[in-house]
Amino acid sequence: IDAEGASLVPVAMQIHQARSEVQSFQILLHGVRRHFQIGSDRRHAAIGDGDIAGPVNALGRINDVRIIAYDTPRDAFAHTLKGDTNLIVDVESRWLEFFRGVPSLQIIRGTGRSTDSILFNPELPRSERLQLERILGSQRVRDLAYDGGECAEGSGGDEPGPPAGRPLRVVSWGPFERLALASRRVLADRAGEVSQLVPEEAVSRVRNRDFDLVTARPLRWPPSALALVWRTGAPYNLIGYSNPAVDRAVDAGDWRAAHAALREDPPGAFVCTREQIAVVDVRIVNPRLGPYEALETLPEWEIVR
Repeated sequence: IDAEGASLVPVAMQIHQARSEVQSFQILLHGVRRHFQIGSDRRHAAIGDGDIAGPVNALGRINDVRIIAYDTPRDAFAHTLKGDTNLIVDVESRWLEFFRGVPSLQIIRGTGRSTDSILFNPELPRSERLQLERILGSQRVRDLAYDGGECAEGSGGDEPGPPAGRPLRVVSWGPFERLALASRRVLADRAGEVSQLVPEEAVSRVRNRDFDLVTARPLRWPPSALALVWRTGAPYNLIGYSNPAVDRAVDAGDWRAAHAALREDPPGAFVCTREQIAVVDVRIVNPRLGPYEALETLPEWEIVR
């Protein structure tokens, strides 16, 4: 987030991809108001490095952010629990019991507006994508990958068996390991290799279309968000999806028609919309997660002196 509140996610992704095997990097929030250090892991996007005792002005706001990489989500979890990090985002609900009662940490929650999904290679036939959308967007996948009541989606009806064909390769990264393994289980004989990769490797595979299925979390709300995600050439169109009917509806601002066109030619299976969860240093006063990017409100956070 810059001083005006604009998202630096695209910049962060470029830095993350460029640094390859480097274990840490730093982003400075110039023009905000306080010193704070944050860290991240290579696969997950956590926040840390323990020291928030830097220079403070009258408002006690964060002035620079340090992101430190850990090798796995479990490492980020462990370092936050030890007190080596100030903040971890995208926490699985099953981990929360370990953070409850830790005096130095607080759990914060926010409304989920993005959906854990399994996206399809656009080169798969439409008929196959329609069948995959039904089975991978089913309650069975939610039951395997998430705790009961965690997803906003309803139970739905019975799902079909997987369509006939060759094994499907799944690319996954960061917090989506359980979702990827759940998809492999329901695909049965169609299940191919599951590759749990660091983000830059996953992005490279997707850009080269070296995948069949990939885990992701596209923005789903408000309805107009699909203009950023699913229109041809849109900035967050991760898989290169293109559908003239969707483009026409988006250009006309007809979101109902755009969503109907997506259902007829699905880019993926939208599995689970769940609340955002983060664990943050208790010295941060009334932290609030952003409605779209979790840390878009970070310039507004205040720290107890």
